[in-house]
Amino acid sequence: MQNHIIETDENGLEQNSHGDSLFPLAGYDEYFSQFILKEVPWHWHEEIELVVVVEGSTHLEYVDGSLELEEGDGVFINSNTMHRLTQTSSIDCHIINFVLKPEFLGGRFDSRIYNEFVKPICSNKSLSAIKLSPMIMWERLILEKINKAFSVYTDQRFGYELSVQASLLDAWYILCVNQPTLFEPIPPVTESKIRLDKITKFIHTHYDQKLAIKDLASVADISESECYRLFRKTLQTTPNDYILNHRLQMAAIKLIATNLSILNISYELGFGNPSYFSKKFKEQYVCTPKEFRHLHQNK
Repeated sequence: MQNHIIETDENGLEQNSHGDSLFPLAGYDEYFSQFILKEVPWHWHEEIELVVVVEGSTHLEYVDGSLELEEGDGVFINSNTMHRLTQTSSIDCHIINFVLKPEFLGGRFDSRIYNEFVKPICSNKSLSAIKLSPMIMWERLILEKINKAFSVYTDQRFGYELSVQASLLDAWYILCVNQPTLFEPIPPVTESKIRLDKITKFIHTHYDQKLAIKDLASVADISESECYRLFRKTLQTTPNDYILNHRLQMAAIKLIATNLSILNISYELGFGNPSYFSKKFKEQYVCTPKEFRHLHQNK
């Protein structure tokens, strides 16, 4: 089974393309076993994302919250939302998802549909995600539309583009009429979200350098103790663990995608001591960097 690697820039922006300018949408049928550590790592993209859990369960994290998604549940992830998905079930979590540009739904940026029904939602920085449950009628209808669109997208028979767009527009209409509060004046973004966004982007840019808590705190103009509280409250982790996990995630990608020596990868990612790098890598991935590379490059 082929590995799925989500490549990001220094700010966590995904570099993979989803569709093209003529049809700005892509659909994916994915199992978490295809991802390193059975998780979709922290990343963000300008596109919105629609996810349905086919089997298993997953934990969705974003900067200002999290959601538990069980089999049959779905979620709308807003444009420009930093997020991560981790498997929470013993069985291999299976999801289908669409990643699409907002203009796929709204057309031209100067159109009435885009400006009245798409832009107010996608530009709302206080709205990260909306859970969709099959237990609620209108949410179940949206899930049915997404599933129908995905089935048509998979077959790709003549004219599938029309059917996919029609189903997703139906889903968007159902969301809009059942969530009128989405079109009320946008509340200001919380100070915590702004601060955490600054710090995580700083980490993604400077993870290959020596980072101290005082460096992170200064980026957001807060105290070191407040920095710790911020990470604990919003991401349920510590700043140091977040840095370490990001470095190990980047190391895993480099081990698969490049032929750099393990020693060079260790130094490139800010691990001053190669033996410390190997120790932490094994704790995270239950194998040495060498074993990991051999296992995944031969898939």
